[in-house]
Amino acid sequence: MPLQTDFIVASRQAERRRLRTTIAVTVTTLIVTVVLAVAAVFQWREAVSQRNQAQSRALAAAAMSQLDVDPERSLLLARAAWSRAPTDEAVAALRTSVDRSRIRAWTTAHSDAVSGVAWSPDGATVISAGRDGSVAAWEAATGAPRGRLVLGQAAVTSLSVAAEASVGVAADDRGQAMLWELDHDTGMITSRAQLASSGVTAVVISADGRVVAAGMADGTVRLWDASGTEAATVRWSASSVESLALSADGGTLLLGTQDGTVMVGPAQASTPVRSVRHSAAVFATQLNSGGSVMLTASQDGAVSWLRVSDGAELTRSPVPAFLAVMDPAGSHLLVGNVDGGVYLLAAGGAQTTLATRGPIGITAGFTPDGSLAQIGRTDGVSRIWRVSDQEPVVDLRGGPAIQRAALSPDGLRLVSGTGDGVIRVWALPDRPLILPASSEPGVTGDATSVTFTAAGDELLTAAQGGPVRAWDASSAAETPLGAACTTPPLGALCLGLNVATEQGGWITRARYSPDGTLIATSGQNGTAVVWNAESADEVARAPQINAPIDDLAFSADGQLLALGDRSGRTRLLEPRTGEVRAELKGGDAAVYAVAFTPDGHLLTGDETGVVRLWNIPNGTNRVVGASLDAVFDLAVDDEGRMAAAASDSRIMLLDLRGGGPARTVTGQSGVVNGIAFAPGGAMLMSGGQDGTVRVWDVTNGQLATTFHVPGGDVSDIAVDHTGRRIAAVSNGGDGAVFDCEVCGSPEELVALAAQHTTRELTAEERITFTVP
Repeated sequence: MPLQTDFIVASRQAERRRLRTTIAVTVTTLIVTVVLAVAAVFQWREAVSQRNQAQSRALAAAAMSQLDVDPERSLLLARAAWSRAPTDEAVAALRTSVDRSRIRAWTTAHSDAVSGVAWSPDGATVISAGRDGSVAAWEAATGAPRGRLVLGQAAVTSLSVAAEASVGVAADDRGQAMLWELDHDTGMITSRAQLASSGVTAVVISADGRVVAAGMADGTVRLWDASGTEAATVRWSASSVESLALSADGGTLLLGTQDGTVMVGPAQASTPVRSVRHSAAVFATQLNSGGSVMLTASQDGAVSWLRVSDGAELTRSPVPAFLAVMDPAGSHLLVGNVDGGVYLLAAGGAQTTLATRGPIGITAGFTPDGSLAQIGRTDGVSRIWRVSDQEPVVDLRGGPAIQRAALSPDGLRLVSGTGDGVIRVWALPDRPLILPASSEPGVTGDATSVTFTAAGDELLTAAQGGPVRAWDASSAAETPLGAACTTPPLGALCLGLNVATEQGGWITRARYSPDGTLIATSGQNGTAVVWNAESADEVARAPQINAPIDDLAFSADGQLLALGDRSGRTRLLEPRTGEVRAELKGGDAAVYAVAFTPDGHLLTGDETGVVRLWNIPNGTNRVVGASLDAVFDLAVDDEGRMAAAASDSRIMLLDLRGGGPARTVTGQSGVVNGIAFAPGGAMLMSGGQDGTVRVWDVTNGQLATTFHVPGGDVSDIAVDHTGRRIAAVSNGGDGAVFDCEVCGSPEELVALAAQHTTRELTAEERITFTVP
């Protein structure tokens, strides 16, 4: 029995060992399986992530390729890239396409070609006419229909809308004309009166809506009042009237005929006061708002731009005109020829060539204030120019050849109509807030510096000849500097004129202290003074030197003021006493730029292109960047990770923490005079001699958007605490504040992109660009 017991015990122990071994093997196998499964999931996820990133980059590249073809398609592809994976390339494509895609609403307005477009006086409604025989009203913000008026089966060929009243007139190619009105509240368009059932060749309504004129095939012109009651018939010609114009009050009438005769005079006079002869039919006539200047253009290419009172020619077109339009004041003329050349003529005789060749312009116009001019071309592009300096403002791209176009009353939008019956509403770049140059006697206009307060509510500017001035950053109203000044009658200019008096005729910099209580100024005469911003009293003064001080900067805590001068020194002052705490000298080269880092280190840039980072307590430095050209400005991001140095037309991006190699951003034409980081450091702004402020994506060095500064030759720039407003001053004296729509975060860009698209990608587009 003992032997049997021992056998049973041994058997049970062996069984337990086998069981433990089996369990261990099973558990081990299970663990290995789980580990392999988890690894497979991670590998799968990594593969999916890499695939999505690759697809995102490919879609971003496709988006960039479509910018000059169809910017809205570019925006749609950029959105698809971001939704696939939020890569740096997708963000860059979003920034650029949001800036370039300007379409805000579109609709198929007519079943045939658009033959006329116009705006209601308040800019809320767009009116269109089509060859389908109808006139329609549309909500400008969305393209939603607001009413339609059908004249008949014939094509509407003429549309005229009063600029000051919600009333207009239309005529079709069967010769009937109808007076209509627009309801302010509903936007509905309704017929007010049928003016004629046949014989009409051209119609026009005065800007005030009180007089309607219709040119007739028999050479007469019929006149109606605002109710549609016929007032008179003018019999100046026996030849068919081809074009017609009224002054703003309807008191002066201008007509052009089939036989090339042009006649102008009081609207109900028995005979015209002046006649002009062309050798072919007159296709365009226009009067300025006061009726004192007239424009005519005939089918032989001749343009007549005359003063009505004496027939004096204001200037002569340099080319035969295929297209001609005058601004409302009668001071400028836009002319296009059959080769696509575009010319801007001034009443005094000045002529500017805007384009020499290209797609032909079909439609043209000015804003009501005459500040912008536009031409709509056969390639579907509307090009906008600024009249004051003849600089291009924007090209609006996308869609077929433009048949008709009109700028909005506020000059911020354009409506266009095309041969496929579609109307589109476009947004122009916002106009900058202008800070006008000083008109004080003896004050030069060359501005040298601009800065925001920490709160972003006020701007400080300085000019070579003074004075230092402050501005409301939202309204551009000049605000008092030294409001408590006790030296009347200087008033708001008290501090500015004190600066000019103390520091001579060339103020190089003016900067607020971080808390806004002090203003530091420096001069070409080697002086630097700290002022009380409220009282205009002098608080402290640096010892004067025999060298210009080109730059100054407050430390983040406001306890130090750095002065960079042409003796090669950088002095550190206590701003409330003027005590010199230290002198930093890295050589004999003039120091043109200084900037503090957030942690209290100092950057200096000199005329040899060397950028040094100084440890202030021990006075040591290390070179963090070097260029072949002088460094004219420095900027540090708000976390102190990166610095930017402007050197000639290049910008060096410097890694302050890791000591990595410098990267270079290029693309500005001419010397870069001012640079600034937006908060967060993702965007960098630069301004230079080419008269532009450019916004760069720091992650890839790509250009996000460009702003044109009035006066050109930007001397300094500043960015507010939101990163959305950029201020710039120019050597022309003017300053400007720009709203930067594309300077927001990627999430804000995605939201803007969604707001700015009016459609989705088509099935064909998704296949062409391989959109998942």
